[in-house]
Amino acid sequence: MRKIAKGLKPAAVLAVIAGGSVATLLFAAAMLVVAPRQAAATAQWAEINHMPCGGCHVNPAGGGKLNNVGLKFQLHGHKF
Repeated sequence: MRKIAKGLKPAAVLAVIAGGSVATLLFAAAMLVVAPRQAAATAQWAEINHMPCGGCHVNPAGGGKLNNVGLKFQLHGHKF
């Protein structure tokens, strides 16, 4: 049997490569779990400020892009 990679047999080389791939996948999965996420607005902000969700969002139901009022609200530290 022909030896490769500093005296390792082909099966051993494949095992090392597979082990590295598994480690890489586990690392990537861990990063997805612990990575910071963008905060999501809730209807609670609208209730506290006595306005509908559409007062700050382009979509009247809320969520998604902000309109001019929402952008100003965001730029001023979420205060009117």
